[in-house]
Amino acid sequence: MQYDFHLEDDQIVFHFSEGDELFGYWLKNNYADNSLKELEQLILYTQKLQDKLMDDYQASRNSYYLQLTQETAKIIGLSTLNAPEDAANDYKIDFNNPLEAEVDLNTFINLLIDWRHFRFPGNC
Repeated sequence: MQYDFHLEDDQIVFHFSEGDELFGYWLKNNYADNSLKELEQLILYTQKLQDKLMDDYQASRNSYYLQLTQETAKIIGLSTLNAPEDAANDYKIDFNNPLEAEVDLNTFINLLIDWRHFRFPGNC
């Protein structure tokens, strides 16, 4: 997975490799502001999975479903909207037509740590 995020006019702008864009929408809608504590908790869970101290972890938040195993991270966008970035404002769920993306757990941990450095630089 390749990605880049930065601010333009105080707005978060991100670019992800094709097929992985859903991870960017998920981060922006769930961990953009005032959520360092929740992000740190998620990083802790991913590290426990990596160390084989947990079998899996699942969470649903803002029309996104996250499923972590000891090997992979899978995000499912449950919105009926065409643009996943608008999902946080809609809360409509269509379980028959989800958007999905999956990466290995190590890549996901690196993404979370990079996001933490980007959004909360003084707290790393």
